[in-house]
Amino acid sequence: MRKKLFYLAIFLFPFLCSAQQSREDFERGLKVMEQQGQIRRNGNLIIVLNQRPGDTAFMRDLYNRMLEKVDQSKNPYTIGFEIDPKYLTNTPVVKNKPLPKKDTAKTYTYVPVLPQVNTTIRQFDYLQNGDFEMGYFRNLPGWKIDGKAFMQKQGNDTYTWQNFDIVPMADIGGDYWEDIKFHTGYKHQHWVTSKGDGVLGSSYERGRATGTLTSDPFKLYPNQNFISFLISGGNNRELLKVEFLECNIGPRITGNVRSVLQGQQTLPGVNPGRVGMVMDTTYKTIRGIDVKTGHNSFIFRREWWDVTGFDTSKLYAIRITDNSTDLEWGIINVDDFRTLKYNPTANREGNDSLKVQLITIKDMVSNLNRDIVADVFVPIYGAADLHTHLMSHLAMGHKLIYGAPDIGSIVPAGTYFCNREPYRAKTVEDCLGNCNAAHGGWGADLGNRTDNWCGNYLRAAILNYAFDGDYENRLPVERNLHGDHPHEGYPNFTYWPHFSSASHQQMYVDWIKRAYQGGLRVLVTLTVNSELLGAVLSGDGPFDDKTVADQQLDEITTFVGRHSDFMQIAYNPEQMRSIIRSNKMAVVIGMEVDNIGNFNYATNIPNESKVKAEIQHLYNKGVRYIFPIHLVNNKFGGSAIYSFLFNLSNKYTNSRPLPWGTPIPPGLMFNVERAADQRIQYTLNLVGGPTGGAFNAAIAGAGAFFDAISETPYPPALNLDPTSSEFCPLPKLGCIQQFKIVKSLLTIDPAWDMYGNISGGQQNQLGLTDLGRFAIKEMMRLGMIVDIDHMSDHSVSDALYIANEFNYPVASGHNGMRDGFFEKTDHKVSENQRTNEQLQNIKSLGGVFGIGIGEATAAQYLANFRIAMSAQKMNGGGIMMGSDINGFVTMPKPRQGPGRGEERSRYSGGIYNNWGKQISYAPAGFPTHNATTNTYLLRKYTFGNKSWDYNTEGVAHIGLYPDYYQDLKNLGMTQGERQVFFSAADYFVNMWDKCESSKKNVH
Repeated sequence: MRKKLFYLAIFLFPFLCSAQQSREDFERGLKVMEQQGQIRRNGNLIIVLNQRPGDTAFMRDLYNRMLEKVDQSKNPYTIGFEIDPKYLTNTPVVKNKPLPKKDTAKTYTYVPVLPQVNTTIRQFDYLQNGDFEMGYFRNLPGWKIDGKAFMQKQGNDTYTWQNFDIVPMADIGGDYWEDIKFHTGYKHQHWVTSKGDGVLGSSYERGRATGTLTSDPFKLYPNQNFISFLISGGNNRELLKVEFLECNIGPRITGNVRSVLQGQQTLPGVNPGRVGMVMDTTYKTIRGIDVKTGHNSFIFRREWWDVTGFDTSKLYAIRITDNSTDLEWGIINVDDFRTLKYNPTANREGNDSLKVQLITIKDMVSNLNRDIVADVFVPIYGAADLHTHLMSHLAMGHKLIYGAPDIGSIVPAGTYFCNREPYRAKTVEDCLGNCNAAHGGWGADLGNRTDNWCGNYLRAAILNYAFDGDYENRLPVERNLHGDHPHEGYPNFTYWPHFSSASHQQMYVDWIKRAYQGGLRVLVTLTVNSELLGAVLSGDGPFDDKTVADQQLDEITTFVGRHSDFMQIAYNPEQMRSIIRSNKMAVVIGMEVDNIGNFNYATNIPNESKVKAEIQHLYNKGVRYIFPIHLVNNKFGGSAIYSFLFNLSNKYTNSRPLPWGTPIPPGLMFNVERAADQRIQYTLNLVGGPTGGAFNAAIAGAGAFFDAISETPYPPALNLDPTSSEFCPLPKLGCIQQFKIVKSLLTIDPAWDMYGNISGGQQNQLGLTDLGRFAIKEMMRLGMIVDIDHMSDHSVSDALYIANEFNYPVASGHNGMRDGFFEKTDHKVSENQRTNEQLQNIKSLGGVFGIGIGEATAAQYLANFRIAMSAQKMNGGGIMMGSDINGFVTMPKPRQGPGRGEERSRYSGGIYNNWGKQISYAPAGFPTHNATTNTYLLRKYTFGNKSWDYNTEGVAHIGLYPDYYQDLKNLGMTQGERQVFFSAADYFVNMWDKCESSKKNVH
């Protein structure tokens, strides 16, 4: 019998396998089989002789081929078969009895002709519901679910930071992070998982449920060269897998066979029931197509099969299998099956499915890094600080901000035990040691100079009284006339860094790393400088913005390169996504100086060609975030009016390059007008009301005072080198350049009288210049992120007009609001704060808003955050923080401690009365998580010999950001509000995406 079947296949196969086989060829094949005694014909009725029940699979294949290769629309065939009596129950078998001839068939069993099979099957010309967006839970059109494992999953509420160990509990602790939602990389709203969550029959314990998910058969077309999809979950090629299979569909005989002569008989191996045929599907693996499994991570990776040149006449199917009972990693997740013309790594334009990138993730089983290919346009996570100054110790003549940010950074001359030359730090002490040389007074006698010969009492007085006047650890006047502060630094850090001091390093690399561990994923770090402060503090040149900024840009780049284990510079939005999805911090380099390109200098007359070249130069240096205007009027436009010191800086900067000590001519201060917005209360009138020359009278008095003290002996003024630009033959105060600059700034200027004659709040008269409009457009042509902070109201209006013209987003990165702004008595609402209309415009363009965290408490920041979330402002998103750390502001205050009681009582009512609970710290050596109480305790941060307590010391440095975040949570910042706060990275990168896409429209 087997031999006969073999012959049947031999004769039939050549006729049935040809794609061009005609009905005549098929008939010739049937005739050959009839001659061989394999079949009997009665018209279109074909009866296969002497078939055994176990051979019905062959019958199915025969019939399937017949249906495929022969046009059945005309005179369709039907098929039946005879059963040898020896296979019928209770029928004696005559050994070696020859098979009957066909004319004696009625003396043996004859199977009635089976009805024609309905060939309408569930198959499609293309893959159905590959993204799983159709249907719900266990009703998935286009897919067959077997078992209890697979279900459709809603994509926005499944995984959190806790699942991915985003914040290392052992190092940070706390619970502000545990419920922050984490986007794993699914495509739209749904995917399919075998996780098992007790929905519609699935197991309540993940990993326990098993089953398969199989697509309906589909065809491929000539341009469908790749099948791509997303996959995550456990790694087990045998039990957890995705397969691409060839699919064969044909009839299968079912039911009982009745004997004509001997009554009803049941064939062994078939199910009871009526004799019939059903369509059956078999699957076959394809050589060269490998199975795909997970990678012990819930982050989706992009996979694909190359199906170029596959037979387009065949049917194919995708099968997903979970036969694992591993309760931890017996899970497979899939999404977004699709056919593609090109390999996904081609990254061709015009199809977002082709936008992929290489990222690094952690294998959660092996705890090792794994490189995977992932889709680009996946939401990223993490807090963002839009305003930091990593290299500010190299600004302002090198003597204002003390402390280098890491081993390898430049230690400027005269800052660490009077080092005569700059050098690169080799130890932590080099970076954060004693600050006496930079900040202290001259402490040596003329004969010895072994104590602090490079110190400067005048610098110390200006620094401690004018710049760092809020520093709580300054010595009282009765102990020290120049207000000096304790200088000891590493390893005890008894007095600094401190939240109230803006003159000490707050961004050492270890502190940055703790901020990163706590969830900070975007760090915008900016160049900074002030020629005036550099000169007044008798710092070391060069002082010009261009030279200083270029050095800082180079140092930022090399700094980040030294710490590539957790940070990397992002030069475009795709890089930012890759960096953050690889669990690193993205650093964006920015520019914030008064005098871009030194264009304010009278000796450097700018034009469009020069401006374009300078902006391109900055871009080539890595600048992607830029302030066209900073603290003074420049060739691009007017700056915001909100500080007396900025007015002096405007006067000084716009007089350059006059030699030091030369009296500054009048007419270089801010020209103001009455503010159009009545909420603006800031005024440059420092004596109150119309004065009629009162301020100039005060200046005249100050001038007399300076004349009087100019003869005061001052040892550091001694310079016996007549060739030096600072030649000072007599050791007196009035001889040194530093003194001459201060005296020149306080010369009588008629402009001061104007400020007293303008009632109400004041704003700058100057908006953007024509060159400023050109500069901003040039920045936009390069895709730079333009920050409108520090611009005058007129300049902001002009900049937003340009942004709206080209639908180009802008940022306001470290600011407050005119409604809801935390106002101090010495910090009035000014034109620098944002209006509702400005914020709505920023939001509509796709920009972002960073609320300043300085000079306030966490409670005050949270109150402003909630105000900014309103529909009248940022409408629920795009809000982050801009610290200005290492800049000119103090950091967030602690909850309690010396000197803060007045602040607490002053803001005990209204929106600032929610002080919440203090932060609880885990004792050393104890676990952070208390399983009994299900509480998560923060760990105190220790560096050197110092452990910081945020409750009493506030944000002393950037490493205390996690404590600040925990404070926000303790104050009642909801999960939804924290989700916005920790989605800052995504808001930022989406803004940057739009900058890149809109830049081509700028003309």
